[in-house]
Amino acid sequence: MSRSVKKILILGVGNILLRDEGVGVRVVEKIRDEHTLPDDVEVMDGGTLGLTLIPYLEGREAVFIIDAVDRGGRPGELFRIESGDINDFYNARKLSAHQIGLREVLALSRLQDILPKRVCLFGIQPQTVDVGLDLSEPVSARLDELIEMLLEEVKGLKNPVD
Repeated sequence: MSRSVKKILILGVGNILLRDEGVGVRVVEKIRDEHTLPDDVEVMDGGTLGLTLIPYLEGREAVFIIDAVDRGGRPGELFRIESGDINDFYNARKLSAHQIGLREVLALSRLQDILPKRVCLFGIQPQTVDVGLDLSEPVSARLDELIEMLLEEVKGLKNPVD
């Protein structure tokens, strides 16, 4: 069974049962509910699927990952890490409860020569990863800004400035 692969993947990851740890999934839900995207952009809830995400990277031009990442900063702090810096970042820091899964997904995709040329991580500093379904106020307050950053990136990829 073959599937049609869209050029750009927006991938939200995380565990929604651990409050801010689920921010990637919550961002994907919000994008689906509130935004219309071009036909060649796929939005996917990657949850905590880990290595089973590898096939979803194949054939893409770009993948944008959204995740809660503990950098020791202020809760709700946003950041963006580009392709070449992601491996160094993953190797240097404890990121999230599924950090090992993401690091392995990217490494194995690279070994299989299916990793897209462009991979970008959009992260947000969690306040809490306690059991619960709601995002903390500092994280929730920054969702729209994170989504706008992400959508601008997608728009720039679709309409590159020469």
